[in-house]
Amino acid sequence: MATLSKTRKPTKKGTGNKTSSAPQRHKATQTQGVANPDDQTGGKMAFLYENITQRILASLEKGVLPWEKAYGITGFELPQNYVSKRPYTSINQVTMSLGIFERPYYLTRNQINGLGGKISKGEKGTVVTFWKFPSEEKKIELLSAGKTTAPLFSYYYVWNVAQIESIDFKLPCLKTLKAEAEARQRPALNTAIDRMQADGATINHNCLDRPCYEVIGDVVIIPRITDFKTPEHFYKTMFHEFTHASGHPKRLNREFIAAPLLGGDKTLEGRAFEELIAELGTTFVLAGLGVDLSEHTSLLGQASSYIGSWVGLLKNDRTLIVRAASKAQAAADYILNKHGGEELTPAPDDVA
Repeated sequence: MATLSKTRKPTKKGTGNKTSSAPQRHKATQTQGVANPDDQTGGKMAFLYENITQRILASLEKGVLPWEKAYGITGFELPQNYVSKRPYTSINQVTMSLGIFERPYYLTRNQINGLGGKISKGEKGTVVTFWKFPSEEKKIELLSAGKTTAPLFSYYYVWNVAQIESIDFKLPCLKTLKAEAEARQRPALNTAIDRMQADGATINHNCLDRPCYEVIGDVVIIPRITDFKTPEHFYKTMFHEFTHASGHPKRLNREFIAAPLLGGDKTLEGRAFEELIAELGTTFVLAGLGVDLSEHTSLLGQASSYIGSWVGLLKNDRTLIVRAASKAQAAADYILNKHGGEELTPAPDDVA
């Protein structure tokens, strides 16, 4: 994982009541907020895709995999809403992890006002994207007008706890978080492996070459855990292959994985896209289970050989990273048995 610069306290503004243990920022070059997407030429959706893609490209072109930072400074905290405790998922998990804040807790403007706080002067919000699904009544109206009823890629703003005054935030103790994560990791990881095996995926430990997933036979070929440098190396490799396995036609039916069974062709672009899905999906699974890979830099850099391909794909298609993250989140949800593996995440209840 890329080394993070030292943290510093934010410049004190206004008369906010912050405790001595107030959340801090850490220095970074990434932009913490963006201008209003509605002000951009080409419309809101085009701007959102472009903004997200440019942030990811900026990281990749420096040789850094942006989703590495999804493991956070501590390795145990995911970007999440402070009030609802709901984690931000899919592409939001990646982009919010590129931010400049020490603790990844955010609030909407309405939540800030409801708790009696205020946004510090000059602070910009962070964009959170989601898919807006039309109601049944709206669908009828749209269809009658000859318009599409497809969900729209939309957004709202949130602010980090370090940007807010007059609220005495009670953040979880990092030592407790670490202990809880370590206690649940191994059982949760093994449960997920057992679930995939019960779903028909076979594990073959007679691995003579590199680990891989073979869709014909639905088999993951991987050495035993004792043959890996660390258990973390084993689990990252296993869930990378399981993310591939989630694309089997009887599961999520992703085009590249299903091609050998359906008579299709495998292209180099398709392989690079599938590897991007697998990298993101593995991150979503392991970070979601609290597995800390922040100290295993060699592990986090295993996908670096694909960086050139990903840069080329992203420059040609500004929707690609969002589509890959959506498919990766669906794969992670399938592996972890969460709400059926939908690709499009609707707006949470705390949008404001």
